[in-house]
Amino acid sequence: MPTRRRFLAALGAASALGMPGWQLPPADRDGLRHEWRGTALGAPARITLHHFDRIRGVAALEVCRAEIDRLENEFSLYRADFALSRLNREGELLRPSLDMRRLVEQSLRFGAATGGRFDITIQPLWRLLAESAGTPDRRAAEAALGLVDYRQVEAAVGRIAFAREGMAATLNGIAQGYVTDRIADLLQDLGFAHVLINAGEFRAATSQADDSPWRIALRHPPFPDRTYPLATGALATSGGHGTRLSADGQINHLLDPATGASAPLWRTVTVAAPRASDADALSTALCLCAADERPSLLQAVADACAIVTEPGAAAWEARS
Repeated sequence: MPTRRRFLAALGAASALGMPGWQLPPADRDGLRHEWRGTALGAPARITLHHFDRIRGVAALEVCRAEIDRLENEFSLYRADFALSRLNREGELLRPSLDMRRLVEQSLRFGAATGGRFDITIQPLWRLLAESAGTPDRRAAEAALGLVDYRQVEAAVGRIAFAREGMAATLNGIAQGYVTDRIADLLQDLGFAHVLINAGEFRAATSQADDSPWRIALRHPPFPDRTYPLATGALATSGGHGTRLSADGQINHLLDPATGASAPLWRTVTVAAPRASDADALSTALCLCAADERPSLLQAVADACAIVTEPGAAAWEARS
């Protein structure tokens, strides 16, 4: 069902439940706060918006929840019948959805723009390391790494396919940003402002109702109390400490597609950019590159700002 029709249906359902439709005085028209909390692609999610009409606010959040569920069916690996799981199992996905095709195409562009630092075909190696608690057989690891190459993915209107048997993809380095963008765009299309979305990454659609920026806590161990002011645009953070594949954390979920090595455990990267999917992918790539590669990698996204911290090194901050 198209988004606007879903919104009108949710609006009608909310009205039928007898929820009071009232308006605040003009001075407070943007002051009524609505919030939804749940999960998106396995991570805690939260949508906050300010709107004077309670019923419209609740209906909008219901449409957002349904959209998150729809996109999760496309991008998640948690269930065998989801689109990405079918692609990995069968080696091709016929008649992919527009969202799937857009996200895969964007991922392949990022692969090229980052010299392969961002590569969605890392999944065979990730799966092997996860199943072996970070201690795989050497030959098995070499074979899995040999399947990693974003250039061997075909993305067309009617088909997404791998060129080699055994290849597989994960969208975990960009899908949360894409979902965040989709929800932000949806709410803006419906006429909502003063919105903050956290679907694994953050995106603000204008400031808070009092015109102050949203304050986003930076998840950097050296700066436990530092926040980032976000009035518009997106913010994404990546770090090796997010998911540990070995007991000591030295093998983690951020894997270099060229060598198979993990990102340093406590290296943390935050990227601010106009769109969350761009910030998401770039923060992943910056976690995996050497310090002298950062300036050129940052140019992959226009109007981006990056913050990199790790133990024993000065914080690095730069803009594209």
